[in-house]
Amino acid sequence: GVPTARSFDWGRIFHVTDPNLIRQLPDALTMLAVACGLALPVSLAPSLASALQRPWLPNAGTAAGGVALLASVVLAANNDAAWLVWIGVIVTLPVIINAGIGIYLLRDLGWSLRSPGTEPVRWPPGLGKLSFWFFIPQAGAQFAQTVPPMAIALLVGPEAVAGFNLLQRLFGLIGQVHWMVVAAWWPAYAEAKARRDYSWIKSSHQRSWWVTLGIFVPGTIAAALLTPWLIQFWVGTTAIQPATTLIWLMAAWQIFQVIGQPPALLLNGLGQIKGVAIYSTIGHLLSLTALAWLGRSWGAEGIVAGMMLGYVLVGLPCVLIDSLTHLRKLGRE
Repeated sequence: GVPTARSFDWGRIFHVTDPNLIRQLPDALTMLAVACGLALPVSLAPSLASALQRPWLPNAGTAAGGVALLASVVLAANNDAAWLVWIGVIVTLPVIINAGIGIYLLRDLGWSLRSPGTEPVRWPPGLGKLSFWFFIPQAGAQFAQTVPPMAIALLVGPEAVAGFNLLQRLFGLIGQVHWMVVAAWWPAYAEAKARRDYSWIKSSHQRSWWVTLGIFVPGTIAAALLTPWLIQFWVGTTAIQPATTLIWLMAAWQIFQVIGQPPALLLNGLGQIKGVAIYSTIGHLLSLTALAWLGRSWGAEGIVAGMMLGYVLVGLPCVLIDSLTHLRKLGRE
C-alpha cells in the first residue's frame, strides 16, 4: 500500500482541486496503508473476546473509541489542525482500541495463551474450510462499506462524498446498535444446537425478528424523517443537506441490512455459512455492475441504489429462504 500511495496522481483520480489537499494526499494515503497493516493483527482481539463470550469488551471499545474520536475532533478543530492530523486520528484510534482489548485479554489469559506443559493444540478438522467460507461474506461486508464513497469520489467528485458520509454515520449507528443487541444470539445458537435444544433456537430466532422489526426498522424510518434536523444539530446550520432521495435510499439500505441479520446469525450459529458466502458473492458482483452503471447516470443516489440492488435481489431473499429451510430441518436429522 505504501508504494501505491506514493506512485499515483490521486488528486486527478479523485477529482481533488484544492492544491493544499493535493499536496497532503500521498502522506495521508501512506498513513492509511500503515494503519491498515497494523489493524490486521490487532483485529484478532475483538474476535477472541467474542469467542470467549465477552461481547461487552468490543462494545465498550467501540464506545470508548467514539468518545475519544469526538474529543479529538473537537480538539483538532479548536486548534485549527492540519488535514493530516484529522486523518491520523481517524485511522489510528481503532488500532489503539483493539490493541487495548488484546492487552486486556492477554493479561487475563496469560501472555502465551497456553498453559505450562500443555501440548500444542491441533488444528480442528474442517476449520480451514469453514474459515474460507466465513471470510467471503466478511470481505463482502467490507466491500459494501468502502466502495460507495470511493465510487462517488471517482464518478461524482469528492464534494458529494460529504453528504454520503454524514448519512452513513447516522444510519450506520443504528446498524451498530442493532448488532450489539443481536450478536449474542450467534454463539448461543451454536451452544443450543450442541445441546439439541431446538425449541430454544426457534423461539429465540422469533424474538430476534420481533426486536428487528419492532424496534430497529421503525427507528430507521424515524431517523430518516429527522435526518435534516439531526444533521443541522450535529454539523451546524452551514451543513449541506443531502438530497431527500439519497436520505431515503440510505434508510432503505440500512433497513434491508438489519432485516438480513437475524437469518444470517441463525445460519452462522448452525454452521451453515457456505450458502451465505455464495449468495453474498453473487450479490456483490451484481452490485458492482449496477453501481457503475447507475452511478454514471444518477450520481450518488445511483451508486447507493446499485449497492442495494444486489443484496435486495440475491443476498437477502436467498439467506431468508436458506434460514427457513434449516429451521424446518432442526431436530429431523
